[in-house]
Order: sequence, then structure tokens, then C-alpha cells
Amino acid sequence: MSLTLTRLQEPAAVLLTSARVQLATQWAHPMSIMLGIVQPAVMLLIAGSAARSGGTDLGRFAVASGLSTLWGASIWTAGGILRREIEYGTLPRLVCSPWSTRLLLTAKSLAASTFQALSIGLTTAVVLAGLGHPLTVRAPFAFALFALAAIGSAAALGLLLSSLFVLTRAAVRISEVLSYPVFLLGGMLIPLDYLPGWLHWPSTLVSLGWARAGLERALAGGLDARALAMVLLLTLCYAALGWAVFSRVLDRARRKGTLELR
Repeated sequence: MSLTLTRLQEPAAVLLTSARVQLATQWAHPMSIMLGIVQPAVMLLIAGSAARSGGTDLGRFAVASGLSTLWGASIWTAGGILRREIEYGTLPRLVCSPWSTRLLLTAKSLAASTFQALSIGLTTAVVLAGLGHPLTVRAPFAFALFALAAIGSAAALGLLLSSLFVLTRAAVRISEVLSYPVFLLGGMLIPLDYLPGWLHWPSTLVSLGWARAGLERALAGGLDARALAMVLLLTLCYAALGWAVFSRVLDRARRKGTLELR
């Protein structure tokens, strides 16, 4: 029994250490502060003036802006994990570790997404309270379920983007290209009712768009089972693609005889 516990404790300690290192990196990175605190606060403060004139439902907007910010955080923080490992010179050791590199990368991506989601959530709660519009959740269990699903989906998306970005030197430009089209077409910040019907389909591929629908339903007191199923399905697809792309990255590194993955 103790041998079994030892075998479980060692990999758990490795994964927790990877997550802790990532959290330390996030805490010291200015982009984390910008995406986790400044951006959601500014968006809510701007929306607050519209809410005072009766033009905006701040609760629904808080969900939309929070998920949009989480999308940006997935691109710029979790999506850049491998490139930072290359920059710091730590990727060769990570790849040569006796532990699965993909599991270590998953732990780092989950830590990054959790950090950003908590920062966004706390900032949103504080700003809403300051504006006199505290968030009222009529179905807290459903809300928590979708919030956890959104964090997991952002981590899977970060895993995929991190593997893709390391394949090109134009990763920063691609990050910029991915940000704003999804804000417009992903079903998060811009309601789909504002778009022509033929532009609705891209939102079906964005898990955080489905998470928005589920969180808004939870605010009203219900559980959107279809939205939850879509979030989970797309998360699994992101994770599977991320692992497959990372395997290709490693294969390319082995063929070129380098662990720098350049």
C-alpha cells in the first residue's frame, strides 16, 4: 500500500511543481496583470456608464467580457509557454525529463489558465460591487460547473496554441490575428444576434462561446446541458489536437537533432 502511495505521490509532486513554477512566472509577468486585472476592470467601468442609463445588463456583460479576456489570456500566456521555455533555455531539460513532457505542459497550461481565470473573476466581482451591481447567480452549482469547464477548456486551448506557436517564428503576429476575429465571431463579446446568419457558424467551434451561454443561463437560474456538452466536447478536441501537434514538434526536433524546437 505504501509503495503504491509513493508511486502516486512522486508524479503528483512533479505536476504540482510544474504548476507552481508556472504560477510564479504568471505572477511576475506584466501581461498577466494587464489581462487579469486591467482589461476586465476597464471594460466593466466603460459598461457601467451604459448600465446607469439602462442600456446594458452588467451581469451578462461581465460574463462576456470575462470570457473574452480569458480567450486573450489563453493566447498570450498559456499559448506562449513553450516559446518561453525556449527563451529561458529550459525546454531541453523538460523534454529529457523522465516524466511525460505533455503532462508537464498540461500542468503548466492549467496553472496559467487557472491563475488568469481567478484574477479575472476577482477583478470582476470587485468592480461590480464597486459599481453597485453585485453579480447575482440564481443557479450557483451550474455557474461553478461552467466556470470550471471554461478554465479546463482555456487550458486545453493553451496547450494547442503553445504547440502551434513554436512551429513558427511569426507566433506573435498569429496571436494578434487570433484575438480580434474571435472577439467578433466567437459568440462571447458580440452577441450573435448582431451578426448576419451566415457568420454564426464560427462560434460553434469556440468553446468559450458555449460557456458564455451556459453561464448566462446559470445567472437566470438554469442549466444549459447542450452548452455544457459542447464545451466538454470542444475541450477534448483542443486537448487531442494539442497533444498530436506537440508530438509532431518533438518528432521534428529529433529529425533535426536539436531539442531547441526551432
